[in-house]
Amino acid sequence: LAFTNRVGALAEEEGHHPALLTEWGRVAVTWWTHKIRGLHRNDFIMAAKSDALVAEGGHVTRAEIQEGRAP
Repeated sequence: LAFTNRVGALAEEEGHHPALLTEWGRVAVTWWTHKIRGLHRNDFIMAAKSDALVAEGGHVTRAEIQEGRAP
C-alpha cells in the first residue's frame, strides 16, 4: 500500500489522478486524460514521475508513519 499511497500523494500534488489497481504484491497505475479521452503529454510526465517513485523504492518507513510524515 505504501507505493499506492505515494502515487496518490503525487496525484494530489499535481491535480491529475490515475486509475489505481492494488493487488497483493502488485500495483497497476494507468494515466490518461478524461477530457480528451486519451493520452496527453501530462500523462507521460506523470508516468515518468511514477517510475521515479519505483526507483526510490516506493516504501514508507516506520519512522515516517510514527512522525506523521507518511503519505
